[in-house]
Amino acid sequence: MRVVVLGGGYAGVVVTKRLSNSLPADVDVVVVDEDGQHLVQHELHRVIRRPSFADDIEVPLSEIFDRARVEVATVESIDRERRRVEFAGGSTLDYDVAAVCLGAETAFYGLPGVEAHAVPLKRLPDAA
Repeated sequence: MRVVVLGGGYAGVVVTKRLSNSLPADVDVVVVDEDGQHLVQHELHRVIRRPSFADDIEVPLSEIFDRARVEVATVESIDRERRRVEFAGGSTLDYDVAAVCLGAETAFYGLPGVEAHAVPLKRLPDAA
């Protein structure tokens, strides 16, 4: 059996940790992330003042997980019927169960002017 977690952000890390701790040892747990790094997003504000801090808030996913295998790839599509993930470049990965944890969008809560004038702080380029 193969369980695939798509995304290495907070949700993907928590789901993977819980699955790794609760599933039988013969279950293959795979985390797929586009760069193989977990960004400690709540520390991004520090990078604005000290850009060198960026190295301290990116953690290789392979250092977080004891059991799960990390695949670096960009998800292009998910075929739920065939239980297959397709990646940019044409490779695929079949699964039995998948958790989709592929990021979030900034919420502006319908407040007038916020979206037009706000600067989201979700990624390292935002801090730069």
